[in-house]
Amino acid sequence: MITNEKLLKCGKILKTPSLFINAKTKADGKLIKETIIRYPLNKANNGISQIDGIVISSGDYSAVAPFLVPDIRAQLDPSFYSADKRIRLIDPATHFLFSGLEKDKDACCSVVEKWLPQLSNVVNSVARIDAQKEKLDSSIQRIYPLLDAVLIQRLLEFQIRANADILINPSVPFSSSRRINDQAEKTREMNRQGRVLLDTVLSRYKEQRDLMNLTVLNPSVLASTYVDNILDATLQGNPDIIGIRLMNLDEKNSVETMNFLKFLKTLSSSGKPIVVFNVREFGYVTFCYGANAISMPIAKSPYMTKKKASEKAPHEGSYYHSIEMIDYSYRSFPDNIRAKNYKLPCHCEICDEFGSFTKIEKKQWNYFRKVHFLLVKNMEMQELRKTDVPLNIALKDKFGRSQKTGYVAFLP
Repeated sequence: MITNEKLLKCGKILKTPSLFINAKTKADGKLIKETIIRYPLNKANNGISQIDGIVISSGDYSAVAPFLVPDIRAQLDPSFYSADKRIRLIDPATHFLFSGLEKDKDACCSVVEKWLPQLSNVVNSVARIDAQKEKLDSSIQRIYPLLDAVLIQRLLEFQIRANADILINPSVPFSSSRRINDQAEKTREMNRQGRVLLDTVLSRYKEQRDLMNLTVLNPSVLASTYVDNILDATLQGNPDIIGIRLMNLDEKNSVETMNFLKFLKTLSSSGKPIVVFNVREFGYVTFCYGANAISMPIAKSPYMTKKKASEKAPHEGSYYHSIEMIDYSYRSFPDNIRAKNYKLPCHCEICDEFGSFTKIEKKQWNYFRKVHFLLVKNMEMQELRKTDVPLNIALKDKFGRSQKTGYVAFLP
Protein backbone atom coordinates (compact mmCIF):
# COMPACT_ATOMS: atom_id res chain seq x y z
CA MET A 1 0.00 0.00 0.00
CA ILE A 2 1.28 3.45 -0.89
CA THR A 3 1.09 5.81 2.09
CA ASN A 4 -0.35 9.18 1.14
CA GLU A 5 0.86 12.32 2.84
CA LYS A 6 -0.69 15.72 3.50
CA LEU A 7 1.40 18.68 4.61
CA LEU A 8 -0.39 20.41 7.46
CA LYS A 9 -0.20 24.17 7.93
CA CYS A 10 1.85 23.62 11.10
CA GLY A 11 4.55 21.97 8.96
CA LYS A 12 3.98 18.39 10.15
CA ILE A 13 2.90 15.54 7.89
CA LEU A 14 -0.43 13.69 8.16
CA LYS A 15 0.11 10.25 6.68
CA THR A 16 -2.60 7.91 5.46
CA PRO A 17 -3.14 5.58 7.24
CA SER A 18 -2.12 7.00 10.62
CA LEU A 19 -2.58 5.96 14.21
CA PHE A 20 -2.91 8.46 17.07
CA ILE A 21 -2.89 7.54 20.76
CA ASN A 22 -5.16 9.13 23.35
CA ALA A 23 -3.30 10.14 26.54
CA LYS A 24 -5.53 10.85 29.54
CA THR A 25 -3.30 10.83 32.59
CA LYS A 26 0.13 11.77 33.85
CA ALA A 27 0.95 8.05 33.78
CA ASP A 28 -0.04 7.88 30.09
CA GLY A 29 2.20 10.81 29.22
CA LYS A 30 5.11 9.32 31.14
CA LEU A 31 4.54 5.92 29.53
CA ILE A 32 4.62 7.36 26.00
CA LYS A 33 7.77 9.35 26.65
CA GLU A 34 9.57 6.42 28.29
CA THR A 35 8.57 4.03 25.51
CA ILE A 36 9.92 6.42 22.87
CA ILE A 37 13.22 6.66 24.74
CA ARG A 38 13.52 2.98 25.62
CA TYR A 39 12.64 1.66 22.16
CA PRO A 40 14.04 4.09 19.59
CA LEU A 41 14.04 3.39 15.89
CA ASN A 42 17.13 1.32 15.05
CA LYS A 43 18.16 -1.81 13.17
CA ALA A 44 16.87 -4.07 15.93
CA ASN A 45 13.38 -2.65 16.36
CA ASN A 46 10.90 -0.04 15.24
CA GLY A 47 9.76 1.23 18.65
CA ILE A 48 6.63 3.32 18.23
CA SER A 49 7.82 5.23 15.19
CA GLN A 50 4.60 4.37 13.31
CA ILE A 51 2.42 6.17 15.88
CA ASP A 52 2.18 9.69 14.53
CA GLY A 53 -0.12 11.58 16.85
CA ILE A 54 -1.13 12.18 20.46
CA VAL A 55 -4.68 13.22 21.38
CA ILE A 56 -5.44 14.84 24.73
CA SER A 57 -8.76 16.11 26.07
CA SER A 58 -8.60 19.72 27.25
CA GLY A 59 -9.26 18.72 30.85
CA ASP A 60 -6.38 16.23 30.81
CA TYR A 61 -3.84 18.48 29.14
CA SER A 62 -2.17 19.87 32.27
CA ALA A 63 -1.35 16.33 33.44
CA VAL A 64 0.06 15.15 30.11
CA ALA A 65 1.77 18.34 28.89
CA PRO A 66 5.05 18.00 30.86
CA PHE A 67 5.89 14.87 28.85
CA LEU A 68 5.40 16.56 25.46
CA VAL A 69 8.14 19.18 25.76
CA PRO A 70 10.85 19.32 23.06
CA ASP A 71 13.54 16.70 23.60
CA ILE A 72 17.18 17.71 23.24
CA ARG A 73 17.95 14.33 21.70
CA ALA A 74 15.80 15.25 18.70
CA GLN A 75 18.07 18.25 18.08
CA LEU A 76 21.17 16.06 18.20
CA ASP A 77 19.65 13.18 16.22
CA PRO A 78 17.13 14.12 13.48
CA SER A 79 15.91 10.49 13.33
CA PHE A 80 14.81 10.57 17.00
CA TYR A 81 11.01 10.75 16.80
CA SER A 82 10.26 12.54 20.07
CA ALA A 83 6.75 13.17 21.35
CA ASP A 84 6.78 16.85 20.37
CA LYS A 85 7.47 15.92 16.73
CA ARG A 86 4.19 14.02 16.48
CA ILE A 87 0.86 15.62 15.62
CA ARG A 88 -0.70 17.06 18.77
CA LEU A 89 -4.47 17.37 19.07
CA ILE A 90 -6.21 19.01 22.02
CA ASP A 91 -9.85 17.94 22.00
CA PRO A 92 -12.10 20.59 23.63
CA ALA A 93 -14.12 17.57 24.81
CA THR A 94 -17.32 19.57 25.30
CA HIS A 95 -19.27 16.36 24.68
CA PHE A 96 -18.42 15.46 28.29
CA LEU A 97 -20.74 18.25 29.41
CA PHE A 98 -23.63 16.08 28.18
CA SER A 99 -22.50 12.54 28.93
CA GLY A 100 -19.63 10.62 30.43
CA LEU A 101 -18.03 10.16 33.82
CA GLU A 102 -18.30 12.81 36.51
CA LYS A 103 -14.51 13.26 36.58
CA ASP A 104 -14.52 14.03 32.84
CA LYS A 105 -17.32 16.58 33.26
CA ASP A 106 -15.42 18.23 36.09
CA ALA A 107 -12.18 18.28 34.09
CA CYS A 108 -13.90 19.94 31.13
CA CYS A 109 -15.58 22.52 33.37
CA SER A 110 -12.30 23.27 35.13
CA VAL A 111 -10.76 24.41 31.84
CA VAL A 112 -13.41 27.06 31.22
CA GLU A 113 -14.43 28.03 34.76
CA LYS A 114 -12.45 31.28 34.70
CA TRP A 115 -14.35 32.36 31.57
CA LEU A 116 -17.68 30.76 32.42
CA PRO A 117 -17.94 30.13 36.18
CA GLN A 118 -21.64 29.22 36.05
CA LEU A 119 -21.09 26.29 33.66
CA SER A 120 -20.13 23.76 36.33
CA ASN A 121 -23.27 24.33 38.41
CA VAL A 122 -25.51 24.04 35.36
CA VAL A 123 -23.83 20.86 34.10
CA ASN A 124 -23.96 19.21 37.53
CA SER A 125 -27.57 20.20 37.98
CA VAL A 126 -28.52 18.61 34.66
CA ALA A 127 -26.47 15.50 35.43
CA ARG A 128 -28.55 14.87 38.58
CA ILE A 129 -31.73 14.45 36.54
CA ASP A 130 -32.63 10.74 36.41
CA ALA A 131 -35.07 10.61 33.50
CA GLN A 132 -33.04 10.52 30.28
CA LYS A 133 -35.63 12.37 28.20
CA GLU A 134 -35.86 15.18 30.75
CA LYS A 135 -32.08 15.28 31.12
CA LEU A 136 -31.56 15.71 27.37
CA ASP A 137 -34.20 18.41 27.09
CA SER A 138 -32.74 20.27 30.05
CA SER A 139 -29.19 20.09 28.67
CA ILE A 140 -30.32 21.58 25.36
CA GLN A 141 -32.28 24.32 27.11
CA ARG A 142 -29.67 25.21 29.73
CA ILE A 143 -26.20 24.24 28.43
CA TYR A 144 -26.51 25.12 24.72
CA PRO A 145 -26.89 28.89 25.35
CA LEU A 146 -23.60 28.88 27.31
CA LEU A 147 -21.66 27.46 24.37
CA ASP A 148 -21.42 30.76 22.54
CA ALA A 149 -18.83 32.48 20.34
CA VAL A 150 -16.89 33.76 23.35
CA LEU A 151 -16.46 30.25 24.76
CA ILE A 152 -15.49 28.88 21.33
CA GLN A 153 -12.83 31.60 21.01
CA ARG A 154 -11.44 30.80 24.47
CA LEU A 155 -11.22 27.09 23.68
CA LEU A 156 -9.48 27.74 20.37
CA GLU A 157 -7.03 30.05 22.15
CA PHE A 158 -6.46 27.35 24.77
CA GLN A 159 -5.42 24.95 22.00
CA ILE A 160 -3.11 27.54 20.46
CA ARG A 161 -1.36 28.11 23.78
CA ALA A 162 -1.04 24.35 24.18
CA ASN A 163 0.72 24.13 20.80
CA ALA A 164 -1.99 22.03 19.15
CA ASP A 165 -1.11 21.32 15.52
CA ILE A 166 -4.74 21.27 14.38
CA LEU A 167 -7.42 23.46 15.97
CA ILE A 168 -10.62 21.61 16.86
CA ASN A 169 -13.98 23.35 16.99
CA PRO A 170 -15.89 22.52 20.18
CA SER A 171 -19.14 20.70 19.51
CA VAL A 172 -22.23 19.08 21.00
CA PRO A 173 -22.97 15.37 20.53
CA PHE A 174 -25.51 13.83 18.18
CA SER A 175 -27.17 11.46 20.62
CA SER A 176 -30.93 11.52 20.09
CA SER A 177 -33.13 11.08 17.03
CA ARG A 178 -35.88 12.92 18.90
CA ARG A 179 -33.78 16.09 19.23
CA ILE A 180 -31.59 15.63 16.15
CA ASN A 181 -32.65 18.93 14.60
CA ASP A 182 -31.65 20.88 17.70
CA GLN A 183 -28.32 19.06 17.91
CA ALA A 184 -27.64 19.62 14.20
CA GLU A 185 -28.48 23.32 14.38
CA LYS A 186 -26.23 23.87 17.41
CA THR A 187 -23.39 21.99 15.70
CA ARG A 188 -23.92 24.04 12.54
CA GLU A 189 -23.84 27.27 14.54
CA MET A 190 -20.67 26.35 16.47
CA ASN A 191 -18.83 25.24 13.33
CA ARG A 192 -19.71 28.48 11.54
CA GLN A 193 -18.59 30.54 14.52
CA GLY A 194 -15.29 28.68 14.77
CA ARG A 195 -14.47 29.42 11.14
CA VAL A 196 -15.44 33.10 11.48
CA LEU A 197 -13.25 33.44 14.57
CA LEU A 198 -10.24 31.94 12.80
CA ASP A 199 -10.81 34.23 9.84
CA THR A 200 -11.12 37.38 11.99
CA VAL A 201 -9.96 37.79 15.60
CA LEU A 202 -7.63 34.77 15.34
CA SER A 203 -6.61 35.43 11.74
CA ARG A 204 -2.88 35.52 12.57
CA TYR A 205 -3.14 31.75 13.13
CA LYS A 206 -5.16 31.02 10.00
CA GLU A 207 -2.11 30.09 7.93
CA GLN A 208 -0.44 28.27 10.83
CA ARG A 209 -3.17 25.84 11.87
CA ASP A 210 -5.72 23.72 10.06
CA LEU A 211 -9.25 23.83 11.45
CA MET A 212 -11.13 20.62 12.27
CA ASN A 213 -14.87 20.27 12.68
CA LEU A 214 -15.41 17.44 15.16
CA THR A 215 -18.73 15.60 15.00
CA VAL A 216 -19.48 13.51 18.08
CA LEU A 217 -22.15 10.93 17.44
CA ASN A 218 -23.87 7.80 18.56
CA PRO A 219 -24.26 5.55 15.47
CA SER A 220 -27.91 5.00 16.39
CA VAL A 221 -28.75 8.46 14.98
CA LEU A 222 -27.47 7.62 11.50
CA ALA A 223 -30.79 6.51 10.08
CA SER A 224 -31.22 7.70 6.49
CA THR A 225 -33.74 10.35 7.56
CA TYR A 226 -31.13 12.27 9.55
CA VAL A 227 -27.89 11.73 7.62
CA ASP A 228 -28.14 14.76 5.32
CA ASN A 229 -28.74 17.08 8.27
CA ILE A 230 -25.72 15.69 10.14
CA LEU A 231 -23.53 15.88 7.03
CA ASP A 232 -24.50 19.51 6.45
CA ALA A 233 -23.77 20.45 10.05
CA THR A 234 -20.41 18.66 9.93
CA LEU A 235 -19.27 20.53 6.83
CA GLN A 236 -20.40 23.99 7.94
CA GLY A 237 -17.67 26.64 7.81
CA ASN A 238 -15.63 24.70 5.25
CA PRO A 239 -13.24 22.94 7.67
CA ASP A 240 -9.78 21.86 6.55
CA ILE A 241 -10.13 18.52 8.34
CA ILE A 242 -13.07 16.49 9.64
CA GLY A 243 -13.11 14.60 12.93
CA ILE A 244 -15.62 11.95 13.93
CA ARG A 245 -15.80 10.79 17.54
CA LEU A 246 -17.77 7.60 18.06
CA MET A 247 -19.81 7.12 21.21
CA ASN A 248 -20.99 3.68 22.31
CA LEU A 249 -20.45 1.80 19.07
CA ASP A 250 -22.08 -1.63 19.32
CA GLU A 251 -20.01 -3.66 16.86
CA LYS A 252 -22.53 -6.51 17.10
CA ASN A 253 -25.23 -4.24 15.68
CA SER A 254 -24.40 -4.74 12.02
CA VAL A 255 -27.00 -2.25 10.76
CA GLU A 256 -25.72 0.64 12.88
CA THR A 257 -22.10 -0.24 12.16
CA MET A 258 -22.71 -0.35 8.42
CA ASN A 259 -24.67 2.91 8.57
CA PHE A 260 -21.66 4.55 10.20
CA LEU A 261 -19.28 3.23 7.55
CA LYS A 262 -21.57 4.49 4.77
CA PHE A 263 -21.72 7.89 6.49
CA LEU A 264 -17.92 7.92 6.66
CA LYS A 265 -17.66 7.03 2.97
CA THR A 266 -19.99 9.89 2.07
CA LEU A 267 -17.96 12.32 4.17
CA SER A 268 -14.76 11.20 2.45
CA SER A 269 -16.19 12.33 -0.89
CA SER A 270 -15.65 15.90 0.34
CA GLY A 271 -11.94 15.34 -0.23
CA LYS A 272 -11.08 16.53 3.28
CA PRO A 273 -8.88 14.38 5.55
CA ILE A 274 -10.85 12.50 8.20
CA VAL A 275 -9.75 11.48 11.69
CA VAL A 276 -11.90 8.89 13.49
CA PHE A 277 -11.56 9.20 17.27
CA ASN A 278 -12.36 6.70 19.99
CA VAL A 279 -11.93 3.34 18.29
CA ARG A 280 -9.86 0.21 18.72
CA GLU A 281 -9.27 -2.49 16.09
CA PHE A 282 -12.50 -1.51 14.33
CA GLY A 283 -10.64 1.65 13.36
CA TYR A 284 -8.67 -0.35 10.79
CA VAL A 285 -11.95 -1.03 8.97
CA THR A 286 -12.60 2.71 8.72
CA PHE A 287 -9.41 3.13 6.65
CA CYS A 288 -11.24 1.28 3.87
CA TYR A 289 -14.08 3.84 3.96
CA GLY A 290 -12.07 7.04 3.78
CA ALA A 291 -10.55 7.60 7.23
CA ASN A 292 -7.01 8.96 7.09
CA ALA A 293 -6.20 8.56 10.78
CA ILE A 294 -7.68 6.89 13.82
CA SER A 295 -7.22 7.52 17.54
CA MET A 296 -7.46 4.96 20.32
CA PRO A 297 -6.97 4.79 24.09
CA ILE A 298 -4.04 2.85 25.55
CA ALA A 299 -4.90 -0.80 26.20
CA LYS A 300 -8.55 -0.39 27.13
CA SER A 301 -11.99 -0.14 25.59
CA PRO A 302 -12.91 3.28 24.20
CA TYR A 303 -16.47 2.91 25.49
CA MET A 304 -17.88 3.05 28.98
CA THR A 305 -19.17 -0.23 30.39
CA LYS A 306 -21.64 -0.18 33.25
CA LYS A 307 -20.75 -2.38 36.21
CA LYS A 308 -22.89 -3.58 39.04
CA ALA A 309 -22.58 -1.52 42.21
CA SER A 310 -20.97 -4.48 43.95
CA GLU A 311 -18.33 -4.95 41.25
CA LYS A 312 -14.94 -3.34 41.44
CA ALA A 313 -12.74 -2.80 38.43
CA PRO A 314 -9.73 -5.14 38.57
CA HIS A 315 -6.48 -3.40 39.40
CA GLU A 316 -4.63 -5.42 36.78
CA GLY A 317 -5.77 -4.50 33.27
CA SER A 318 -6.04 -6.66 30.17
CA TYR A 319 -3.38 -7.92 27.75
CA TYR A 320 -3.92 -7.41 24.01
CA HIS A 321 -3.29 -10.64 22.10
CA SER A 322 -1.47 -9.62 18.94
CA ILE A 323 -2.71 -12.58 16.88
CA GLU A 324 -6.22 -13.03 18.23
CA MET A 325 -6.70 -9.23 18.41
CA ILE A 326 -8.72 -9.39 21.64
CA ASP A 327 -8.02 -8.46 25.26
CA TYR A 328 -7.43 -11.09 27.94
CA SER A 329 -7.88 -10.27 31.60
CA TYR A 330 -4.99 -10.81 33.99
CA ARG A 331 -6.82 -13.85 35.37
CA SER A 332 -7.79 -15.48 32.08
CA PHE A 333 -4.56 -14.82 30.17
CA PRO A 334 -2.49 -17.59 31.83
CA ASP A 335 -5.08 -20.19 30.78
CA ASN A 336 -4.68 -19.06 27.18
CA ILE A 337 -0.92 -19.68 27.15
CA ARG A 338 -0.58 -22.56 29.65
CA ALA A 339 -0.19 -25.16 26.89
CA LYS A 340 2.91 -23.31 25.63
CA ASN A 341 4.51 -23.16 29.07
CA TYR A 342 3.27 -19.57 29.55
CA LYS A 343 5.37 -18.21 26.70
CA LEU A 344 4.12 -14.75 25.69
CA PRO A 345 2.38 -14.94 22.28
CA CYS A 346 4.04 -11.83 20.90
CA HIS A 347 7.39 -10.72 19.52
CA CYS A 348 7.28 -7.05 20.40
CA GLU A 349 10.38 -5.75 22.14
CA ILE A 350 9.07 -5.92 25.71
CA CYS A 351 7.49 -9.38 25.29
CA ASP A 352 10.81 -10.67 23.93
CA GLU A 353 12.55 -9.17 26.97
CA PHE A 354 10.34 -11.05 29.44
CA GLY A 355 9.66 -14.12 27.31
CA SER A 356 7.28 -15.72 29.79
CA PHE A 357 4.25 -14.58 31.77
CA THR A 358 5.82 -16.12 34.87
CA LYS A 359 8.68 -13.61 34.76
CA ILE A 360 6.39 -10.59 35.04
CA GLU A 361 5.89 -9.46 38.62
CA LYS A 362 2.35 -8.39 39.46
CA LYS A 363 3.48 -4.86 40.25
CA GLN A 364 5.03 -4.64 36.75
CA TRP A 365 1.97 -5.94 34.94
CA ASN A 366 0.09 -2.74 34.06
CA TYR A 367 3.22 -0.97 32.86
CA PHE A 368 4.27 -4.04 30.85
CA ARG A 369 0.91 -4.55 29.14
CA LYS A 370 0.58 -0.88 28.15
CA VAL A 371 4.07 -0.74 26.65
CA HIS A 372 3.27 -4.01 24.87
CA PHE A 373 0.07 -2.44 23.51
CA LEU A 374 1.92 0.56 22.07
CA LEU A 375 4.60 -1.64 20.51
CA VAL A 376 2.06 -4.03 18.97
CA LYS A 377 -0.06 -1.20 17.58
CA ASN A 378 3.12 0.17 16.03
CA MET A 379 3.77 -3.23 14.44
CA GLU A 380 0.22 -3.39 13.12
CA MET A 381 0.48 0.05 11.54
CA GLN A 382 3.80 -0.84 9.95
CA GLU A 383 2.18 -3.97 8.53
CA LEU A 384 -0.74 -2.00 7.07
CA ARG A 385 1.53 0.66 5.61
CA LYS A 386 3.88 -1.82 3.96
CA THR A 387 1.37 -4.33 2.60
CA ASP A 388 1.77 -4.95 -1.13
CA VAL A 389 -1.90 -5.91 -1.59
CA PRO A 390 -4.99 -3.67 -1.31
CA LEU A 391 -5.68 -2.74 2.31
CA ASN A 392 -9.08 -4.45 2.41
CA ILE A 393 -7.48 -7.73 1.29
CA ALA A 394 -4.71 -7.41 3.89
CA LEU A 395 -7.29 -6.76 6.61
CA LYS A 396 -9.48 -9.67 5.53
CA ASP A 397 -6.47 -11.91 5.99
CA LYS A 398 -5.49 -10.36 9.32
CA PHE A 399 -9.00 -10.43 10.80
CA GLY A 400 -9.59 -13.90 9.38
CA ARG A 401 -6.69 -15.25 11.46
CA SER A 402 -7.93 -13.49 14.62
CA GLN A 403 -10.92 -13.60 16.93
CA LYS A 404 -12.26 -10.53 15.14
CA THR A 405 -13.61 -12.42 12.12
CA GLY A 406 -16.86 -10.45 12.37
CA TYR A 407 -15.04 -7.41 10.95
CA VAL A 408 -14.49 -9.22 7.64
CA ALA A 409 -18.17 -8.73 6.80
CA PHE A 410 -17.74 -4.94 6.97
CA LEU A 411 -14.78 -4.78 4.59
CA PRO A 412 -15.51 -3.73 1.00
